[in-house]
Amino acid sequence: MRNVLPTGGLLTIWKPNSFTGCVAIGSTRHIGEWKKNIVGDRHFFAGARIGPWLAILTVAMLVSIPAWLSSPLTRDSFWIDRVWADQFSDQLRAGIFYPRWLPQSHNGLGAPVFYFYPPLAFYLTAALSLMGLSTYSSVIAAFGVALAGSGLAMFQWLKGWTQRPLIAALVYMAAPYHLLDFYKRGALAEFCAFALLPIIAIGMRRAARNRKFALLAITYAALIMTHLPAALITSVLFIAPYGLILAKRDRAVLYPLALGVIFGIGLASLYLLPMLSLQQFVSLEAMVAHPSFQVANWSLLTQNSAESFSRMQFIFNLCAVLLFAAIFLVFTRGNRWALAAIGYCVIVLGLVPGFWSLPLLAKVQFPWRALMLVEFALLTAFAQTRLNIATTVAIAPMLTFASMMLQVDSSHKISGQSKIEELMARHPDVNEYLPKGAPPVTDVYSQWALDLAREHHLPERIGGDVIAPHFYFPAWEVRCNGVSVATRPDPATKLLRFRGSNCNAHIVTTLYERVGLALSALFLIGLALSSRRACLQAAPNRFALLQ
Repeated sequence: MRNVLPTGGLLTIWKPNSFTGCVAIGSTRHIGEWKKNIVGDRHFFAGARIGPWLAILTVAMLVSIPAWLSSPLTRDSFWIDRVWADQFSDQLRAGIFYPRWLPQSHNGLGAPVFYFYPPLAFYLTAALSLMGLSTYSSVIAAFGVALAGSGLAMFQWLKGWTQRPLIAALVYMAAPYHLLDFYKRGALAEFCAFALLPIIAIGMRRAARNRKFALLAITYAALIMTHLPAALITSVLFIAPYGLILAKRDRAVLYPLALGVIFGIGLASLYLLPMLSLQQFVSLEAMVAHPSFQVANWSLLTQNSAESFSRMQFIFNLCAVLLFAAIFLVFTRGNRWALAAIGYCVIVLGLVPGFWSLPLLAKVQFPWRALMLVEFALLTAFAQTRLNIATTVAIAPMLTFASMMLQVDSSHKISGQSKIEELMARHPDVNEYLPKGAPPVTDVYSQWALDLAREHHLPERIGGDVIAPHFYFPAWEVRCNGVSVATRPDPATKLLRFRGSNCNAHIVTTLYERVGLALSALFLIGLALSSRRACLQAAPNRFALLQ
């Protein structure tokens, strides 16, 4: 909507924007002068905007090339990215806007994956798949898109107040933990969080300066719905301390910052409420069953064997190169962001007793997830310094270490392709989303579930009961002769069990999903109204500036 208002005999066009604030477009008298003095030459300004984008996209493509040339990646989380992305895209094609139940997981027994795992990263893979890419290609392309997004977001955070925003953004993209998440771990959702962290910082800065919290709220909600451990670590180690720093001079700043966080949680209610309410139906304890998934075992203070210490070697080396750069910048420039990077490294290494034992933080599995904050703070410090021999020496070891991740392996193309074909034939899934009471396993997926699927691939009748070839979950609704009947898990198999004949079972929207969606809608309406009110209140001042 556009409002044309008279201002002192001049015609001013004012366009309110519900989410990002007001945009005063200009006045008929001063619009030419404004473009000349503020915007500058049109061609130069266009180049200034497009140049950084082209540089960032070029680096993203170059960094992604080894993944395209390598044999199919199936290590660590790559295999589950493939299994989930394949089914998520199929569910969207079937018209399910928010796929939560994955029907092909565990060889057809199904799994309630996205009742508990944040979905946004897989909307990205689905969008690429719907554009014609294969599932595996869509996963690799999603990493490339997220990589470019992290560079663009970092550039937006740094530009206007640092000396080298573009160079720092490019180094941020090639930082070692970035490439570890991409090439070694295949941690797609956490990798997407790299692009959201700088935008959260922008949102906090904007809330402090202009009291507008919409950007912070939307981005914080997006982070929650992208990767929950990253959101938790960011909340405790970045949002809380940075918020206190911003409020040091004016405590009133805490109000819009708090509203941004509260509205962000509210906007994410459609995910958070079902996730928190349905945990008693799955085996989430499997997430920390293996010692390597327990956060305390990654601390230098608790290493009690040569084997456990060896698990820390790679992370220690990665922290060492980041610490070298941060310490160098502190001693040469006295940069506070570099000090923050050092503090984050100390926390990552477990050198703050009891920190990772705090409620919720003990469930993040790996303390080195906080390395995303180390790289963010370090590259912010780097952007504030002049590019010279000293700063080049500071970051050279970091980039050298990162380059070790870019390994092209084409020697196992056949075996890698066979592994992917096997994954697509049986769709194994992670253990934490097995039904509650399923046999505990220590492998990456449950062979028990795959064997059970072979034995129970058809409905089985026992007396008047039917055991369906699906794992039980309360979202199942069964109607027999048109009447809804009670469901329960079979004690031995944990499959869906019910009593009746002429029955039809299908997944329905649970009460928690409906309530969560309603809450998200209410917070979205509230955010739009509050942003519009702030826009209307600011309008007179904006008109005065244009006269």
